[in-house]
Amino acid sequence: LRRNEVQAHILFSDQTSQKLFKNSENSIFDMMKWATHVTEKTIDYIDEIQKTESVVEKAKKYIRDNYSKSIKREDVAASVFLAPDYLSKIFKAETGVYIKDYINECRISKAKELLLKSNASISDIAVQCGYDNFSYFSTVFKKLTGETPFAYRKTHKS
Repeated sequence: LRRNEVQAHILFSDQTSQKLFKNSENSIFDMMKWATHVTEKTIDYIDEIQKTESVVEKAKKYIRDNYSKSIKREDVAASVFLAPDYLSKIFKAETGVYIKDYINECRISKAKELLLKSNASISDIAVQCGYDNFSYFSTVFKKLTGETPFAYRKTHKS
């Protein structure tokens, strides 16, 4: 787990793992059940990482599914059981983008869609896209699109 930068305390925070851990003090048999569970869960998780989508893909999916919430790099890292610094390093290496920038790109992409498809106020759209500060939303929006949200809606809405 350490070699793969997996945070064990998060991986084994589920109810079954916790129950087996508590019971492991009762007898050798219970300790062996817990050790078997930990070993199998670890191997299954590492196999899953290697066989299925990459950790970065899982992190991107987590961001896409949660962009409207207040998410930070630490939340994304916890979702894939990695240390934040390590996830940041591999995320940037694989995508060429920092996690914070990817979160903003997802949010602004959704904001652009909402600006064109709804009549909601721009401040409501900002909140729906995870921004609690309208000024910051406008700044990020303009940085990524070259236009203010108001100008984008006016120019592109048919």
